[in-house]
Amino acid sequence: MPCREQLLKTNVTQYLRTLIAHQGPECVESSLLDEGTWFEGRYHSEDYPTAKAWMHNAESKHFYANSQHYCIEDDHARYFEGYALLSPNLLPFEHAWIVMPDGGVLDFTLELMEVEAAKQGIPTDTSQTVYFGMEIPVDFFVVTMLKAGETQPTLELFLKQEE
Repeated sequence: MPCREQLLKTNVTQYLRTLIAHQGPECVESSLLDEGTWFEGRYHSEDYPTAKAWMHNAESKHFYANSQHYCIEDDHARYFEGYALLSPNLLPFEHAWIVMPDGGVLDFTLELMEVEAAKQGIPTDTSQTVYFGMEIPVDFFVVTMLKAGETQPTLELFLKQEE
C-alpha cells in the first residue's frame, strides 16, 4: 500500500494532467508539472518567532494576501503558488504558501481554518498537507500588487513574463 504522501502526490499529478488535457499544453499547470517543487506537511506559526508575531495579521480565506504580505515583511521567507491537497478524498485546490529558510512550509490560512473548525467542535488536522508549486520572487508580486491595487494570484503572470 502506498504511503499517504505518495498517494496525495499521485492525486495532485493526475488532477493537473486532467486540467492540461482540457486546457491544452500551454496552460499554467503544464509549466507547473515541468518545473514545480513538492513540499510535504506544514509547520505551525509558533515554530518561527517572526511568524508567531505576524500571525495576528492573517485573515481567514485570504491565502494570497496572507502569504504575500508575510513575505514582504520577512526577507528570508519565499513565496510559492500552486496546488495543495489535504486528503486523498478531496480535490487539490489552488493555493499560496510560504517556505522558510529551513525548508518548512508555513500556511497561515490553513492554520486559521483549524482554529475556526476547533471553535465549532470539528477536529481538523492540516499539518500533513501536500503542496506542489513554484516560487514567485517577492519583487515580482510586489510590482503586480502595486499595479492591481490588491493582492492576487501571480503564477500565470510570472510564467508569461518568463517566456
